[in-house]
Amino acid sequence: MDAQTDADLDALRLSGITRVAGGFVAAAGFVGAVIVLQTVTSFRIRMPWLALIWAILPLGLAGILFGMKILGGRDWAAIGGLIVSLSLLLLDVLWSGYALLNAVFVPMYVIAVILALGASAATPFAIGECRRASAARRRLHASGFETGL
Repeated sequence: MDAQTDADLDALRLSGITRVAGGFVAAAGFVGAVIVLQTVTSFRIRMPWLALIWAILPLGLAGILFGMKILGGRDWAAIGGLIVSLSLLLLDVLWSGYALLNAVFVPMYVIAVILALGASAATPFAIGECRRASAARRRLHASGFETGL
């Protein structure tokens, strides 16, 4: 192997902040999806708030996917994960505020906000590293070296 191949293989190793970002995005997505299911089975909700809670579900499912792919060093997942995390943060805060205004306190809502905040804070630091890993993966693939990642 030459020096470029060694450098590309080193670029595939992700730092702790990237792994933390992937974990936060996946966890925020999972908890977001869970609170939707918990809420719609426990409370009677009317429009437009019903639309708000249902909007969290696809974002939660996307967060799980993006979080897992960030752990694989995919650049598109890091960018998508940031968008999903910020969207989840906004919707989770709105939903939690609505619940509190109606005298409903659910600890899972607070956990959802904290996880979305952590994902939104950590994911921007992962974008550069995921871009380097994706570029290295493409160069390795072009040279006939399949990483399997």
